[in-house]
Amino acid sequence: AGRENAMGPVLDAAFRTAVRAGRRARTETGIGRHPTSVSTEAVRQLQELRGDLASARALIVGTGQAGRLAGEALRKRGVHDLRVVSRTAEHAESLARGWHAVPLPWHALEAAIRDADVVISCTGAPHAVITRELGESALRGRAAGRPLLVADIAVPRDVEPAVRSLPLVRVLDLDDLQRRVDGNLAVR
Repeated sequence: AGRENAMGPVLDAAFRTAVRAGRRARTETGIGRHPTSVSTEAVRQLQELRGDLASARALIVGTGQAGRLAGEALRKRGVHDLRVVSRTAEHAESLARGWHAVPLPWHALEAAIRDADVVISCTGAPHAVITRELGESALRGRAAGRPLLVADIAVPRDVEPAVRSLPLVRVLDLDDLQRRVDGNLAVR
């Protein structure tokens, strides 16, 4: 409306005042401190568990909206070494390009998990894509004592429940994260 000169000085002033008030509310109150998206909360939880994410090698499995949000949240937390795996190479390449990340083909999933410190899985697959067998195989090539953090934010689940029992693997699932998001909404 402003570009088209379709609002008068009163509406223009009201709009600008509203935008300034919104900015002040976010910076001067705690309203923006607690994430309300599962993707953002997943990244926050991964950072709480690992500490500094800037030095982490992160992997996103899936390129839908949840994967995009997770990637943005990882970048905001300082992650520089980011990889993206998708069943569709073009999707992985497109998403990775915007983040200067490394796109990987689906058949590289095991090696990508082996190399990762944190994994966020958010595919639209109708079945688990990270099975116990895949997890065990990926862990065989990891340095001894190196933990792996996995956030499964897919519906239905991308990570088999049995993956939780693998040594040095910590899995956060949608239920864990949704409880935190609900708490964050209540705090807001």
